Amino acid sequence: MEGKTDKISQKYLTEETITEYAKRWGKLLNENTSMRIWHANDVKSVNIDYFDQRIISLVSRIPISVGELTADVLKAISAPVSDWYVMKRIEALLKKGVLQVVIPNKIFYNTIVQLNEE
Repeated sequence: MEGKTDKISQKYLTEETITEYAKRWGKLLNENTSMRIWHANDVKSVNIDYFDQRIISLVSRIPISVGELTADVLKAISAPVSDWYVMKRIEALLKKGVLQVVIPNKIFYNTIVQLNEE
């Protein structure tokens, strides 16, 4: 299709809109949290453990591999977070004693975990 070009639509921001975005950005900078999520059409600052309760809700007394739990969490939260982040949160929940290792594995992804029975 030689000679055909796509037209790129351009939207110019008004001074008012630029000011509003600058205020929102300043607010996010001042909050200085370690994580931000997209919620209700806005960027929201949250604590790093924001998804921990969701992770816990997906674990039961039935053992599950960290890899499978990670996949379940990523499907459930529908947020653009990495599997690395989810596995780090699982690791933190293990350290807190909320979860327990049932069958350890050299490859963390294959470690079997469940809710702590205590």
